[in-house]
Amino acid sequence: MAIETFSFRYKLVETVERFLADQWPAQIRHADFFAEMIGSLAGHREEGASLYPVVFVCASVDDITQGLGGKDPIALGHGPITRQLVQQALKQCAPLAERRQWAIFIAIGQEGGQPATYGVFRTENSPLSPTTFGSLRALSREDIFLIGLLQIGENVIEVRSANGEGLHLYLSGARMGSKHPQQVTQAFIRAISRETRADLKQPLRDFYYRVITELTRDIHGSLIAVLPVSGARMDIFSDAVWLEEPYLSIPATIEAYAINPGIEEISSLYSRASLIRGMLSCDGITLFRSDGVLLGYNAFIQPTRAMRQTLGGARRRAFEALAGHVGHGVNLALYRSQDGGLDYISIPEKAEQN
Repeated sequence: MAIETFSFRYKLVETVERFLADQWPAQIRHADFFAEMIGSLAGHREEGASLYPVVFVCASVDDITQGLGGKDPIALGHGPITRQLVQQALKQCAPLAERRQWAIFIAIGQEGGQPATYGVFRTENSPLSPTTFGSLRALSREDIFLIGLLQIGENVIEVRSANGEGLHLYLSGARMGSKHPQQVTQAFIRAISRETRADLKQPLRDFYYRVITELTRDIHGSLIAVLPVSGARMDIFSDAVWLEEPYLSIPATIEAYAINPGIEEISSLYSRASLIRGMLSCDGITLFRSDGVLLGYNAFIQPTRAMRQTLGGARRRAFEALAGHVGHGVNLALYRSQDGGLDYISIPEKAEQN
């Protein structure tokens, strides 16, 4: 009896080859090298812990500094452009780039046949600035050779070129039925800035983008509700820890930094970001308002009797109960399961925010 063999890696290399054909000259495409990087990023671990570094492959380090504003590049090694180099670079660099204050670069040259140099560079770390990968997403340049790779969800890798083209690759075990991580992130960003003052909208979105991206790689499940400024259904939540001023107003903290961008003001933003991440890791629902204000956390909602009979754990049933109130005192309900599944329900977006 004949046995057919099918290689997912072959399909991955084929897909990467087609993508690179529109990006880089033939002599520096190295599809097998990129495929190895993609597969390695999807499940990279060191000492038993999962790591989520951001990797930028470039022709020259100048592409990083000029295209993305990267700072202080530090070369850590070099070698031929092979699959072995990928493992060597990740082994040595990934632990240094885990907290996203540094990112990995691999400079492969422009001529072909040259050894590659790898290392780390310092990224834009202000809580009110776009992330370095976000800056790459906004680029549309044909004059630099730069590709970024980032795990954006459970076994989901985004590959982005400086010319504006990109790929989302769902690898083995990825949840095709789950909402796309970027879709969920953007829904939250729009919901939480819906009623924010115009001059604070973009810095508020940049602040919360950095916070919410941590959610896609957290080992703890989370529930989020965004409530309207007027007509919020506070009564549906039990046992919530409600915050009081001066800790709940993220917009006020951003405005204070805009007026006086000093050490104390930037420290205040960092500390609030850390506080929110801690709340998101707690049981229950973290509550925000649609002008960017943080309301509370550790809130609970009672599912209906019918929902108690549905499949799924307590967090999923709580999400279904919360989603039932969307449009009636709740603007957005967002769910992340402990094993990485993402879902959300929201009211329609205003035309000017699309």
